[in-house]
Amino acid sequence: MVDDDIRISCRTLEESHNAWKANKDALVGYFPRTHALKSDIIVYHTWLSVYLSRKFSIILTKACFLHKKYMALYSSDEHPQAIRDYVDEKFNCEDIAMAMLVSNATKSSLNSVHMVYTEGAAYDSGIFGGISTGSGHFTSRTQCLTDLSRIYEKHGWGLPLYNVPLKNNSWLKHFPGYSWQIQPSGIFEWFPSADLFQ
Repeated sequence: MVDDDIRISCRTLEESHNAWKANKDALVGYFPRTHALKSDIIVYHTWLSVYLSRKFSIILTKACFLHKKYMALYSSDEHPQAIRDYVDEKFNCEDIAMAMLVSNATKSSLNSVHMVYTEGAAYDSGIFGGISTGSGHFTSRTQCLTDLSRIYEKHGWGLPLYNVPLKNNSWLKHFPGYSWQIQPSGIFEWFPSADLFQ
């Protein structure tokens, strides 16, 4: 699944497909994010926090591989209608909802990997005018995380997201294997400085 403002090199796409074939229950992609509990809200964080904390809990669906069973589950009666209604109303947050769905669907299996980061060449032209460039982006994403988590918990799904180690859940392995060697899929991933103040 790829948004129309994303460009991915053929080699990166092939590597990501290999990563997904080895982890077919996982959400595999190029843009990892993380979250943090802060008082009664769940705060959304971008690559900079992923890199500094060495963990992530979300793969954005703007460029990813996932099994078609998750699309079916998202639209099924098993999945809370309130989630779909929320996403339709906000015209946003479908990627967070899908990450929560995959995380919840795989957490019961100790051997299941639910998120895999595939470092590579992925260019996001949406940073020059897309939905994520607005001044209230971080606030709205934090609100989405908080609201969607409450809906899932209300419907018995439990707290949907949990962080996994960046090094262990990255497909590309660097030598000699230090976690600081892991890089973002695009240079502009470094720049949402507002993340530092969340």
